[in-house]
Parts: sequence; C-alpha cells; structure tokens
Amino acid sequence: MGDEGAYGVAPSFVPTNRDTFSRRSRRRLRLFFEFPGFFNTSLSQPIRGFLLTCAGLNGKFENFRNYMRVVIQRAKSASVRVEGRTVGAIGIGMVVLLGATKGDTEGSVRKIAEKLMHLRIFEDGQGKMNLSAKSVGAEFLVISQFTLYADTSRGRRPSFTDALEAAEAERLYLKLAEYLRESGFKAETGLFGAKMQVELVNDGPATFIIEEK
Repeated sequence: MGDEGAYGVAPSFVPTNRDTFSRRSRRRLRLFFEFPGFFNTSLSQPIRGFLLTCAGLNGKFENFRNYMRVVIQRAKSASVRVEGRTVGAIGIGMVVLLGATKGDTEGSVRKIAEKLMHLRIFEDGQGKMNLSAKSVGAEFLVISQFTLYADTSRGRRPSFTDALEAAEAERLYLKLAEYLRESGFKAETGLFGAKMQVELVNDGPATFIIEEK
C-alpha cells in the first residue's frame, strides 16, 4: 500500500492544483482530517503536508486531535477496592484519573509523567502551593478513566466514541505508573476494566486538569 494509506485509494475530492480547490472541497477535506485514522495511516509526510496545505491547515494538526486528559486530586490518603478487596492504596500524594483518546502515544504518557513529578501543588511552610511531588515524596494512585471522554452534547446518554480502544488504553495507563516507579515514586493502580470503588481524602480540596497531546 502506497500513499493511498489505510483507505485503499486516495480521496477522490483531493485536487491536483490548489487554485482549483473549491470551498466545498475544503469542507470535505476537513472532515477527512477529522477521521481518527488520518493520524495513524501510512500516508507519507509529503502527501499529508499537501493535503493540509490545500485545506489551509498546515502546521495545525492540534485543531483536529484530542488531548490525553488527566484529573489530579491532591490527597492525604486514597485507596481503590475491587469486589471488597483493596488493590491499591497511598498516603500523601495524588490520585490520577487518566483518560486516553485516539492518537495518544507513549510520548503523551511520558509528558504527563514529567508533569506529575514536577507540578508544584503541595503546600510549603507558608501554606503556598510551592512544592512538587519530588519535594514531599508524594505517592500516586493511577486510575484509568475512560469517562473523561464522555460526549454529552447530544441526547441524554453520554457517548464514549472518542475514548481509546481498551487494549491500548490499558497499556498506556500501566505505562504511566511504570514511568513514575522508574523515577523512584510509589505508584499504585486500580484494576483496568473492573468496577472500582475509589476513596480519598482530597486535601484542600485541590483538583487539577491536565491535557497533553
């Protein structure tokens, strides 16, 4: 398969000359970009660049990609149970709810890990958020949370079509815990795909949202 990518053939509405590229065609091409597979196909970089240039979107991939979402809760203590059994517990640290979407990679996870380790959300002697996880020896409880990608814009039942497929989401969420452990932190996890009960003492309360592409 060459530059036709995962679709088998190149889109029929792609012009060979930008001057003949109609407004209607641009709209259709934008829809093509929004298709999740666009960022995972075997289209060569020159072809992608040409398509983006035609649509006036060159250098603007981020406009058509979601971001890995993380909700952080600063905690005095936290634990997660499955069927009455505690599978993870921490003391002072962070509860990390991780949502992954199509296009997320280990690179996204590594950036999140670096952010978590150095984010200064713990209080110093003057009560100001000035200390990082490294400074206070914080612990992490990482929970996979696909519902962070719920779409509630239509109807009354949330849609989760933007959430990453289960096998890859599990791999990335476990990779986050692995990165934290490799840096010397205690990192506990829940049980992927299980019905969990998460308990925590939110210190503050202090809750933060991170989005990373």
